[in-house]
Amino acid sequence: MKLQGFLPVAYLTFTCLLSGLPAAAAELGLHGMALAVGGGDQPDTHDKNELYAAELAFYQHARSPRQQITVFVTAAKLYSSHAQNDALWAYSIVPQISFRLPATQKTNTQLHLLLRALGPSYISHNLLGERKQAQHFSFQAMVGAGVRFGPAYRYELNLAWRHYSNANLLKDNDGWDFPLTVQWVLHF
Repeated sequence: MKLQGFLPVAYLTFTCLLSGLPAAAAELGLHGMALAVGGGDQPDTHDKNELYAAELAFYQHARSPRQQITVFVTAAKLYSSHAQNDALWAYSIVPQISFRLPATQKTNTQLHLLLRALGPSYISHNLLGERKQAQHFSFQAMVGAGVRFGPAYRYELNLAWRHYSNANLLKDNDGWDFPLTVQWVLHF
């Protein structure tokens, strides 16, 4: 695991959390924060990818009791096991829609499906392992499922597949895949 790039982000995130950020969240306009870690084999290569991300939710809208839209700002460190082009940063603004199943009042849990699509991203390099993006522009996408739990469903634990690519808008569009990502979310 290549945690050296992610440790400062995780430290800053947890320092903010412990210093009272949730209490000041309304004043800051924040709705939550998330940490994600993931990785796996990159299809069509011998590379294995890793991802470490810190995310802040700055917009949230419940369209109905079963559907919610959240917009995250994400800073992610992406790694490849390849000897060259082994790391880069990706900064994204990404909308997410969550589809909630009926809540279980007895255990205070609720299952949901989530989808992120077309989250514009700045990537610090256009090569990761054997795969190449045309420029420093990409999109973040994610599909997954998870569970919300705790008082007022304040916590989430999600499993997802995450992908970065430029959606064939530019030539050289080798996407980067992170087949299994675990995301922990704290809603303020």
